[in-house]
Amino acid sequence: MRICSLLPSATEILYAIGLGDSVLGVSHECDFPRDAATKPALLRPRVDPQAAPAEIDRQVSEIIARGELLQTVWGYTSDTETRTLDNFIVRLRRYFEPNPGKPVHFQTMRGVGYRFSRQA
Repeated sequence: MRICSLLPSATEILYAIGLGDSVLGVSHECDFPRDAATKPALLRPRVDPQAAPAEIDRQVSEIIARGELLQTVWGYTSDTETRTLDNFIVRLRRYFEPNPGKPVHFQTMRGVGYRFSRQA
């Protein structure tokens, strides 16, 4: 079994029940048990938690390139042709957008990537 644990508490539980050897990757926040910190970090923070509120808002609103999303979330190379990301964005819009056909929150930046906006 291969496991990627993205919650520190889940990582701790996996080690407690003897599945630590099956954990292949963890969140950047996983540091316990000590062996978990030696696993590859699959996530990294995009927002500086120490920043001022206005700076955090700016960082959250940055455009994320399509290739970066594919690489970071799914491990694809930038030359991979896939509809995985597009289908995922469609699902997010169906769940969160008032009108998925005219998205307000999950915006496509043609030829670049996507941008999240809290504006309603």
